[in-house]
Amino acid sequence: MRLSGHALAAKAASVPDMPYLGISILLAWHYCLWFVPESTEALGLLSSYATSTWLATLACTGIFSLAGAAFSHHTRISAERLAGCSAIAMTAATLVFCFAGPATARPELLCPLSGVALGISNAGFILAWADRYTAIRASFSMKAIAPVFAVVVLASMLTAQILPSAASALFTSLLPLASFAVYLRNGKEAEGKTAPTLLPRETRKSMMRCVATLCAIAAILEIMLTFVSGITPHELRGMGPDGTLLPWNTAIGIVIIGSVLLAVAARGKQAAVYALIPFLVAFGITALCLSIEGGALCSLAAFTVCIGACVMLEVILVAFFGTLASRGYLSAPLSFALAFGIPRLGAALGDGCGIALRESGQECADLVSTICLAGICLLAFSLIAILHQERTIAFLTSEAPQADDTEQVCDAAAHDFGLSPRETEILKLIARGNAVDAVAKKLVVSPYTVQTHVQHIYRKMQVHKRSELMDYLNLRREER
Repeated sequence: MRLSGHALAAKAASVPDMPYLGISILLAWHYCLWFVPESTEALGLLSSYATSTWLATLACTGIFSLAGAAFSHHTRISAERLAGCSAIAMTAATLVFCFAGPATARPELLCPLSGVALGISNAGFILAWADRYTAIRASFSMKAIAPVFAVVVLASMLTAQILPSAASALFTSLLPLASFAVYLRNGKEAEGKTAPTLLPRETRKSMMRCVATLCAIAAILEIMLTFVSGITPHELRGMGPDGTLLPWNTAIGIVIIGSVLLAVAARGKQAAVYALIPFLVAFGITALCLSIEGGALCSLAAFTVCIGACVMLEVILVAFFGTLASRGYLSAPLSFALAFGIPRLGAALGDGCGIALRESGQECADLVSTICLAGICLLAFSLIAILHQERTIAFLTSEAPQADDTEQVCDAAAHDFGLSPRETEILKLIARGNAVDAVAKKLVVSPYTVQTHVQHIYRKMQVHKRSELMDYLNLRREER
């Protein structure tokens, strides 16, 4: 295993240095396997066996990523070993599903078991990547993640689409190993580095309501989007009788919705996640309305919007929760478990219910319309919750200020509140993230002296703790 690891690392040395290449390749495996019919042509992408494997993979990925994050502190396995074992297991399970599944006498048993193996190994690889990205202190900016993700996923899907069936399945099976190669290459950058230290519990409490709100909205949105894709009949999805046009539907959805979100993100200095979520919710409401309207054109549009919105939702969640992990608000495993576990569990539930209602026939048509209307109402009210958390989300996901920005903001605050020169100097050091002991060393004074000045700053600025002080400085920065 060590020899293969070194070989993979050597091959990865020629890969361009894109920080989000590895996780993008891992996501490309997911979309090539389940959205490119050539990868599973022998079994049939639209067959009941493939559907049961798809649902098992989604559910197990969500369950085991969340469970793995919960017990990550009690395991002794290294992240690199977890990544290697997971990549090998994913490749093996993909080969079994694509080649052995159609040949076995009992595919109804082997295929769901392959789905369980795919889900568990995928969850392990996700948690390993969480450790690596937080160790290298990735920025998790939407402007950095989205283009790399779109290029890698679309290029991989195109490659899998044009290859012959067996070659396409083999190509898809090797993607986890390619992701592991990039993982090993990034290991050099992570040498000697550790994940950010978690902030004190009292400080982290300020973002718990925000995290809970976003998780609930993401779950509702994913359930409703995949419900619409599940209830849409195959003949109305515009993907052909054997699913040959599905990759093009997916690509169109990613390009359209991704372009809209990046255009919104480009309007500001940074791609603030909170500014993108309402647009995804609006796309979700649009898809539900199109589904209720029915008809060939509306059903095709609803399905395309759903696929594109589901893809971009994962990217947004990775950007948001990754940012929280890089700043010490969440542990690395928990951040990626939420980013991937919530959508995958929501997709398993929504798509499973949609498929069940679709196969029940016309007798459930009224129930489908009722569920879609209820989804529209839930998503509409979720916009209110997003607006209530807007300031918190903006603060948690805003980029670190430049030095001159900090100087100007602190000078303005010092002038407004009458801080002394020494207090202004300490305020600037605190604004750059220095603790009391670090400030004391820089100024060559005792920590008690620094703490006294800090208390004077709190009293003059009418705040009670460090988090309130940072909130105020961040607000002043936004107003500039």
